[in-house]
Amino acid sequence: SRAGGRRPRGDGASDARRDIRARVGAMALTPYQLAARDGIRAAQREHQRLGTDLASRVEIFDVIEDERIWLLFRRLGNLYGVYQRYGEACGIVIDSQPPLSLQRYTAAHEYGHHVLGHTASADDEERIQRRPRDLREVAAQAFAGEFLMPLQLVNYTLRTMGLSGRYLSLTPRQVYQFALELGVSYRAAVTQMVGQHKLTAAAMR
Repeated sequence: SRAGGRRPRGDGASDARRDIRARVGAMALTPYQLAARDGIRAAQREHQRLGTDLASRVEIFDVIEDERIWLLFRRLGNLYGVYQRYGEACGIVIDSQPPLSLQRYTAAHEYGHHVLGHTASADDEERIQRRPRDLREVAAQAFAGEFLMPLQLVNYTLRTMGLSGRYLSLTPRQVYQFALELGVSYRAAVTQMVGQHKLTAAAMR
């Protein structure tokens, strides 16, 4: 007779199937989508590490300074932000001219470079506000959106506005109110909520 009983059915097979599905899912993603996914996951891990209160606006400038990263505000001409790592020292410079919402998003983007382990980046409008081609910038951009607007905080903010669910029919006024609450631009709010299935893609037109 066989002592010790039988191994529970399906354990090994289930693990194998999950691994196969994960591999197939990753193979189906484009390099752009993989980079964006890496940025989103890095932001989620960073919030877990920091123990962020996700019932209030993410104070990105405080986060950067608490992490002992030099943070400066200067006129940068056509650049929105710069990140540089010098050995153990790291610094971020933000253009002081744009609106505060864009400064915050740029700071989150540069902090994304730091968390993702990048050495240096000088970021202009294309890298911050448009669809960048450099996959490192794609990851940093995705990090910024997820770090400033994680799903838990998005859901909480919408509930305070009396809203919940997926693919909501928000008015421009409601989107603007949401963006003000989180300290981001209207466009950044729409982009993030479309990615989180809170709005349809038609909202980006």
